[in-house]
Amino acid sequence: MKFILTLVLFAALVPLLTTDVAAQTNSGAAQCVAELRTQLAELDAKENELNARAKQLDEALKPENLDRSLAGVGSTKPEELRGRAVDGN
Repeated sequence: MKFILTLVLFAALVPLLTTDVAAQTNSGAAQCVAELRTQLAELDAKENELNARAKQLDEALKPENLDRSLAGVGSTKPEELRGRAVDGN
């Protein structure tokens, strides 16, 4: 009789323990999802900043904008000035 009572109690407690473990796993997964979403938002912001900077550089490297930026600098060899501006030297 004692064995049967122990078996019944064991059978009743096992589902409670597994439910607790499943809840902890779900909680950990939810936290991981939240962290990944935060990282994704940060990466999106960084990507937008880098795209804006790339667009700004593309605009600055257009020939007409290079000529405008070098208009105040006198030289007999404007091609060299343009080459320096493009190379960043």
